[in-house]
Amino acid sequence: MTKKVGNAVRRNAVKRRVREVFRHRRGELPIGMDFVFVAKRNAARVSYAEVLADFDALAGQLAPRGRP
Repeated sequence: MTKKVGNAVRRNAVKRRVREVFRHRRGELPIGMDFVFVAKRNAARVSYAEVLADFDALAGQLAPRGRP
């Protein structure tokens, strides 16, 4: 994660937030795909609910193509 996100405390908070959402929602993603999450400058200001909503939107876009 880039230093543009903030200091180490903020970067780690963003990583923890994304990991937690992924841990709870990984079953909704297609099997056999790798994902790379890139945090932008404003990532430190994004709430858990916003990360969850974005993740759900991503899963919704990928599910029809990845699931039988």
